[in-house]
Amino acid sequence: EIIMSDKQIPKVDIKPLSEIFKQTNIKIPDYQRPYKWQPTHVNQLIDDILFFGDKTRYRLGTIVIHQNNANLEIVDGQQRFISCLLIAEVLLADAKEEFTKSYSEIKTHIDSFLNNLIFDNPISQKNISANYETILSRKQEIKDQIFKDFFFHRCELVQVVIYDISEAFQFFFFFIARGKDLYSHDLLRAYHLREMQLVSESQKMSLVSQWEAIKPKELKNLFAYYLYPIREWSKRKTVKSFTKDNISVFKGINLNDIEPYPFVRPFKTIHAYMQNYNQSIDRFVDSQVMPYPFAIDQVILNGQNFFEMVSYYSQKNEELKEVIKHYPKLYGIYELIDSLTGTGDGYTRRMFDCAVLFYWDKFGEADFEKAVKVMFRWAYWLRIKQYSIYIESINNHAIGNNGLPMFEIISRAIHPKEITQLRLPNINIAQGKYSRKEQFKDLIETI
Repeated sequence: EIIMSDKQIPKVDIKPLSEIFKQTNIKIPDYQRPYKWQPTHVNQLIDDILFFGDKTRYRLGTIVIHQNNANLEIVDGQQRFISCLLIAEVLLADAKEEFTKSYSEIKTHIDSFLNNLIFDNPISQKNISANYETILSRKQEIKDQIFKDFFFHRCELVQVVIYDISEAFQFFFFFIARGKDLYSHDLLRAYHLREMQLVSESQKMSLVSQWEAIKPKELKNLFAYYLYPIREWSKRKTVKSFTKDNISVFKGINLNDIEPYPFVRPFKTIHAYMQNYNQSIDRFVDSQVMPYPFAIDQVILNGQNFFEMVSYYSQKNEELKEVIKHYPKLYGIYELIDSLTGTGDGYTRRMFDCAVLFYWDKFGEADFEKAVKVMFRWAYWLRIKQYSIYIESINNHAIGNNGLPMFEIISRAIHPKEITQLRLPNINIAQGKYSRKEQFKDLIETI
């Protein structure tokens, strides 16, 4: 169920493009993703308009807008909006004089849009240029008066204006996201925006901008490859693909809206201390900032803390890659596993990478080289032993059904030696069933 606040009821209108384009206060906020439509998308849009050209009207979709003071900021629908702007520009630029005069007001607004919209992102610049050329290449099909009149007056958008940014994203989640093939982390973004009831609009925009600064592929990888399996394996739970069905793994407690249970007190204490420290007038002098002490397996704090956690681990993941380069004795391990490209090799590599990140997140570089070697022997003992590796094999190994529950051990450990001094089973290369087992022989003996 969607629950809106009583500030103002969302305003829903069905508007032809001619009316949409007259709203000169429509803006694309900084937190929006780059313009990513490809020529295939634009061609499909034109094909659809041509196909439905004999209808009374054609519904293009929905545009969700947040009214931010005098501006109408697009929350969802910018890809289609920009594409329609490009089509309109081609139609009006190539129109006969009498047609242009009748559309002079719209042309003025479209020119204003295109002049005022700033696209700093090279992805947006590239796609806008490519799509404009695509539209130009089809001008013979769309130059007639019938197409132009249909496009401007009978092609419509459902425009939803919402007056609170959190509710705008909530609307997006409930009524639009369900019909799209969105990444699971997009749904988490909408959920945690809704949880920030007491956070200012400017803070929300800043957090969303940080989120959008991370490439979608990197965000997907961060959740699906690292954070999701680590959190589940540390609780001895199995994992499959990270989908919208298991995003609850990243929903936790809201410190402003939870009973005062004893387990909540440490989180409130840390939160209050950090707020006092970071907002102190002393920080104006020393410019120091205390980051939140995140842990991958901690209770998720909904809202602002979640966004900060995602940014934190996005950076930490990149830092770890650089840290590994400082340990020459680990080169052999990574050189070998980088060369393994099978499906089972990929499953094993993810389990190993997750174990290394989990350890480093907890103990930093304390006994790091020794710990990585232990986790390599633990993870790849399974790979050497078996002819084929499936996700079920990895789950059983990660949660300890056929050996050590490495992730639970790391989660519970209070000293690096609890990992570095683990007693692991001997690896018998000769008895292994893996086709490339001999490649491990010298490396295992060295370790």
